[in-house]
Amino acid sequence: MTVKNNIIFVAMAIAASVALAGCHKDPVLDPDDEWAELCGDKPLRFSSAVMPTKADSPLVNGATFGVFAFLQEGDVMNGTVAHWSVDRSPNFMFNQLVTKTGATNSNQHTDYTYSPLRYWPENEENTISFWAYSPHNPSAVLYETGTTNAYTRSSTGLPDIEFSVTNGRDDFMVSNLMVDRDYSMDSGIVPFEFRHRLAWIEFQAKTAADYTPVGQTITVTSVQIYKDYSTGIYRQASSSWNSYSAERTQANAVSAFSGNVELEYTEPKSCSSFPVLMLPQNMDHGNGNKVTVIVKYNQRIGNFNVSKEVPVELDIVPQFDAWAPNKKYVYTFEITSSDAINLNVQVQPWEYWLGTSDYTESVSITKQLTWDPDTFEAGTGSNCTEVASFTIDGETKSYKVLVLKPGTNLKGSFIFDTPYLGTWYAMLEPINGSNDGSILFNNNSVLLDGLVGNESTIEIKAAGTATSAQYAVLRFMCRTVPVNPDDPSTSQTLYVNPDLLGGQYVIKQNIN
Repeated sequence: MTVKNNIIFVAMAIAASVALAGCHKDPVLDPDDEWAELCGDKPLRFSSAVMPTKADSPLVNGATFGVFAFLQEGDVMNGTVAHWSVDRSPNFMFNQLVTKTGATNSNQHTDYTYSPLRYWPENEENTISFWAYSPHNPSAVLYETGTTNAYTRSSTGLPDIEFSVTNGRDDFMVSNLMVDRDYSMDSGIVPFEFRHRLAWIEFQAKTAADYTPVGQTITVTSVQIYKDYSTGIYRQASSSWNSYSAERTQANAVSAFSGNVELEYTEPKSCSSFPVLMLPQNMDHGNGNKVTVIVKYNQRIGNFNVSKEVPVELDIVPQFDAWAPNKKYVYTFEITSSDAINLNVQVQPWEYWLGTSDYTESVSITKQLTWDPDTFEAGTGSNCTEVASFTIDGETKSYKVLVLKPGTNLKGSFIFDTPYLGTWYAMLEPINGSNDGSILFNNNSVLLDGLVGNESTIEIKAAGTATSAQYAVLRFMCRTVPVNPDDPSTSQTLYVNPDLLGGQYVIKQNIN
């Protein structure tokens, strides 16, 4: 089928009132791009932003959303423009899948794809209103506003939508209602602004003052959430959740953390493997069930080890006895000698969303550093001996020391997760009074960037000559783009935990 026939077919399918323009060059579109083949017909396109934000923060590449579009027919004869009202029906698009296929919003011709392609009405009296949710669900359970009636193409107003939290990893967002749009607005682009409708939950832990005897350690191994409602209905008209169901049992609890974190008394340590995204709800359901967290930890004294499991009901912090949409809750557990757990919580705004998880939780490495050649202070081979004492970040201990002879290179390979709206960097930081004039990073660059995803390789080059041994610590960090482009301080610099790299590496420049 030719492009022209395809246009006619789409126009007939959507409505007789959606008239196509004649074949002429559309001055808004680049005459050299593929859209020029459409003879001036105006395709409907999309962009996205996650709100609230001080800068353009589009959905991540690969994200999906479902669109409902309401064609509003005005009076052409009298020049009366049609406007949105709650009796409109989604007759133009009904749960239309749209996929974000580009890394930016730079080209809405290709950054957002959907099929079949739709076109704007030619006459200015006809307008379209739009609403969307993300991620798209082809089997979404939809209800007419405030009812239990199924929402269909002939229903009116915006749909209520059911959502279920399974493992706590999936976000749920809804857009603003874009009313009375036509092609003259934003060059035919519908700029959706999405807002988070779930609550972001994180955990951290410390020991109480009465639980710090000499030789005793407490290690948290697991944090799980249950007795929460896993399913609810989001009511768009009131921006609220209700009609909850499916209280979670411990058998299908959401895992917030699994690992080993040895606690300290002074500073709480993170006990979140990733941000857990939960349905906003009251902690006390009023039926005898309360949202509960199971904290599992090991108590070790010498060679004696005891595993413990303590339930904590989250409503014990009365001023925060409910989760609200678009809020971030950071709970701190304080484990006492009686095995009671004190609890406090900090509530923060969920300002913006950086990819599928926040950078503070997505700083991870899926393959540890391997070096070529793997020459160490104590010889060769990957089983290096820790032989030197350095003070790094206020802590003095032995580190793995990799040795570079003058004029030689050291290469390391690894795999990082791929950040969104940010870039990985590696940096050599002089230590023990060294300066950075001897060890060179990729031929004199201070920061090595572009370490994004897949298998990456860094190269450290030693100077040809050196008058004394020089030392530097190798650091990895992720720098995000500024939330406010005019204020660089609104970016984040997040360092990779050295333990994820197999330990902190010290690079030594020899003089012979």
